[in-house]
Amino acid sequence: MQPGEIVFITLELSPYFKITGVGDLLRNVVRELARRKVKVTVISPDFGVEYPELCFGKSRSFFSSICGHTSPFQVRLAEDGQGVRYFFIKDAELQRYLTEMSADPPKDKIGRICLEFCYGVYLILNALARGELDPAEPDRLVVHTFHWQTGPVLALINQAQWRDRVRTVLTVDILDIQGRFEPGVLETHEIYHSIKSEFREEINFLRLGIEKADLLHTVSPNFAREIQHAPNGRGLESLLQERFREGRLTGILNGLDPQHTDWRCLPILKDNDLCIAPDIENVGEQKQRAKLIFQKVAGLPQDPTAFLISMGHRFVRQKNFAVVVNALEGLMSINPRPQIYLRAWPEPDRQHPDWELWWQIIRLSKRYHYNLAFLSPYDRDQSLDREGIFIDRFLYYAASDLFLMPSLWEPCGLCQLEAMQFGAIPLVTAVGGLVDTVKPYNGEDQGWGFWLEDPFDSQGMVDLVSQAMGLCAHQPQVWEGMVRRALAFDSCITKTVDNYITKLYAE
Repeated sequence: MQPGEIVFITLELSPYFKITGVGDLLRNVVRELARRKVKVTVISPDFGVEYPELCFGKSRSFFSSICGHTSPFQVRLAEDGQGVRYFFIKDAELQRYLTEMSADPPKDKIGRICLEFCYGVYLILNALARGELDPAEPDRLVVHTFHWQTGPVLALINQAQWRDRVRTVLTVDILDIQGRFEPGVLETHEIYHSIKSEFREEINFLRLGIEKADLLHTVSPNFAREIQHAPNGRGLESLLQERFREGRLTGILNGLDPQHTDWRCLPILKDNDLCIAPDIENVGEQKQRAKLIFQKVAGLPQDPTAFLISMGHRFVRQKNFAVVVNALEGLMSINPRPQIYLRAWPEPDRQHPDWELWWQIIRLSKRYHYNLAFLSPYDRDQSLDREGIFIDRFLYYAASDLFLMPSLWEPCGLCQLEAMQFGAIPLVTAVGGLVDTVKPYNGEDQGWGFWLEDPFDSQGMVDLVSQAMGLCAHQPQVWEGMVRRALAFDSCITKTVDNYITKLYAE
């Protein structure tokens, strides 16, 4: 059965603005739902970028009263070619907060900015529920929110006259930041005064959303289990356990859009005729060709027999670049030495706690410049553009023998799924969705990856890399079997959306 209209509320949406993997996930889900002719609406901030895929109509103004001042706020309306409707809320302060998220604005200011956004979202939802933006009132709405910043929206929906016609879903992703503020921040607007009475010492936006949502969703089954226990629940374990017992917490594995992982749809692979797919017989030859192209643009010696390791993630503590740095001396002692490509973004400033780690990687890349390349796509790669050099992530997936993802925690992860689509064997930590998507090699022609049990075990990483290199060099048939099993892993978004509809959206 098709669900009613689905409204997504998000602070990121690929390809326009991305903070975490949620932006990519939401793009994939929206497109798959649109292909199924489900009515979809997306409400988000105006990211202040170009939207070449969208057709904009006339903007609308909604009147709000923030901090005692009544003023209109503007909403830009747009549609894509598949009938998906977008509401972009124009808010200069919110846009600045998102683009400068690594900065440290006053805490109460962040809370006020988020509450203003949530109030704007609520006004749009109110208009949708009352049929003011469509010819008729919808019979039923599903409101699916992401991020701790949207928790107050769910509380406002619970007060609405049309609450009985709405099902609410909250995706619980990263719990490290939960939006904790003093209750006085709720003075932003009188509509929040009734919520304030529930909190005496502190308001937690994420907890508020968890308490008010009909259903909670995580992006992998294992992460849904992990967050019910310390330390992964970050203080919310009891509440999450309660929701699980009530049948209101479920984990659904992320998926990839085939149009974004088919080599024929990726210019860097199509233009170089790099056909890497499960049904191709000469996958090894194709990956060697990709490796030569990649080595040239990355500044590494061109050698199709070199064992190539890659790692590309946001430069945040979660992604655990530290264990790789601590393992590098050991990795460089392996004979023959592997080639390693590290990609990280954004570059931290001097006040960042990992600034020294960043520069340690740079120093090691200079010391081992024949075997270690380090590029950040938002600074160094841009400077290389003038020389016609840009390293597409799908190129280094296609070129790599091994892909590193030693996360300290991982709700699901998309990078390991993308890497597997192009025959790069994942070496991951046994956390979150990495457990659900990577089966470790066990010596019996099973599995397509490696698990690092302790995310701080740098010697364990060296040992696993050495094992992988040994298999590749001395047991090529075993290695090819692992590559083909990785290629064959079903991570299609259609299966993900099937589960969304049956487990989250259907009555």
